[in-house]
Amino acid sequence: RDTDNSQIEIPDDIPVSPAWIYGANEVHNAGEIWANALLEGRALLWNSGHGFDANELMMQLVVDGMKLMPITGTYVDARDAIINADMVNNGGAHSALLWAGFAKRGLGVDAEAPLPFVFSGVKESFDVPPLLVASFPEGAPEQLVPGLATPFSIVVEGLLGAEPVPSTAMLHYSINGGDFASTPMTPTGVDSYEAVLPPTECLDVVNWYVSIATDAGPTSVPDAAPVEGFTSTSFADQDLFLDHDFEVDSGWIIGALGDTATDGVWVRGDPHGPAAQPENDHTPLGPD
Repeated sequence: RDTDNSQIEIPDDIPVSPAWIYGANEVHNAGEIWANALLEGRALLWNSGHGFDANELMMQLVVDGMKLMPITGTYVDARDAIINADMVNNGGAHSALLWAGFAKRGLGVDAEAPLPFVFSGVKESFDVPPLLVASFPEGAPEQLVPGLATPFSIVVEGLLGAEPVPSTAMLHYSINGGDFASTPMTPTGVDSYEAVLPPTECLDVVNWYVSIATDAGPTSVPDAAPVEGFTSTSFADQDLFLDHDFEVDSGWIIGALGDTATDGVWVRGDPHGPAAQPENDHTPLGPD
C-alpha cells in the first residue's frame, strides 16, 4: 500500500526525504519496496545455507523471471514470474523462501496490483501459501477418555520446498475455552511426531492445533489456527437408546405426545418421487 498515495502512512517521527514531493508512486519511491522484497528473498536464501551463492541465485531468478512476465507487468506479475523461474530452474526448491520474502514487504498471496504503472487501489498482503501439510495415521482424536492422557501420531511434510524444524514442533490446547497451553511434541521418525493431550474430566471440550517452524517461517495446522482448530470431547462411552430405520411399523402412535399439527404430521408411506424427492429412500429394505 505504500506505493499508493491514497494509502501510504508515514509516521510523524520518521524524517521524509526531499524526493517525497514526487509521491508514493514515483518510480524510485515505489522501487524501494520492490528492491527490499528482493533483498528479503536473498536474505532468506542466504540464511538457508546458500551463503554467498544466494547473490547469484537471486540475480539469476530475477533475470529469468523477466523472461516469463508480461512486458508491462505489475509487481504481482513480477513476483509470480520469479517464483515460476524457480520452478523451472530448481523444481520449486526455494518457492517457500521466495514467498516469505515477498510477503514480508506486502506482496503475499492476496496482494493485488490493478494495472501496470497504476498504483491506485493496490492491496497489500502479508500471507504466504500453506507451508506444511499434516496427516494423522490413526486419525485425529475426537474422543478423550476422562482421567487419561491421549497420545496420537502426526506426520508433517513441507510444501514449496519448506523444511520443517523438528525441535520447534508444538501442541497447543485449550480446555473449555480457556487460554491455550503449549507442550513440545516428541519426534518419532523422519517428519513424524507424538503429541499428547493432557488428562481431562468428563465432558471437557478441548480445542487444539499444532505448530512447527520451517526455514521459511512459522506455520500451523490448521493454517488458520488458533481461530480454527481441532476439537476433542472427553467421555467414557455412549449409550444407544434407539436405532430405528422406520422400514417396519413398530407400533408408533401419531400424536401420542400431544402433536397438534394440522398438516405434515409424520406418517410412514411410499413417496411418489417428484423431481425434488427420490422415489425410494436410501435404506435397503424397501421403498418406505
